[in-house]
Amino acid sequence: MAEREKEEKPSEEEASKKSKVGSWGARLRQPLWICVLVGTTVVAHGLLIMVHALTGSSAENTEGEVSLGRFGFMNTVDQHNSVVKADFQLHVRLLDQIDKAARKLLTDRKYRVQQDVEELLRRAHGADFEDPSLSELKRQLQETVNQSLELRAVDEVIITELAIETRQRQANDTDSGGHRLAR
Repeated sequence: MAEREKEEKPSEEEASKKSKVGSWGARLRQPLWICVLVGTTVVAHGLLIMVHALTGSSAENTEGEVSLGRFGFMNTVDQHNSVVKADFQLHVRLLDQIDKAARKLLTDRKYRVQQDVEELLRRAHGADFEDPSLSELKRQLQETVNQSLELRAVDEVIITELAIETRQRQANDTDSGGHRLAR
């Protein structure tokens, strides 16, 4: 029987280890520790979100490119030029040094910028759209946007989705009586 008691009774070392683990586990079960742990996690996540928002580290802010919208050109004056109409998306790349300030100005002066670009396009000529790189038109657009913002903020003008209608295509779309053909 004495041997059985020895087998059933754990050694003092084992009992000490079990009691330490058991008491630590019991402490964790107390509501105070759980509240502290959850509270710390919530505060840490909140701080991370706040730092992320304040540093503006989203992809939209780091690109430096801003879309100004869809614009169009209609050649009503220059009958000698082959470009009759052009539609395109206009984007600008802002200077890195003043990206945030320029974005705020673009938001604040959105309609002024739009109006100034539209006025420039009403003064434009069909020949401005015949240049494959559109370099002169882009230079004028850059100057116009910078003047609207009263700040040298635009590093580059980007034109996408350009659709040009020429007099030749327009002539092909009409019958001999000058009426537009349905397509």
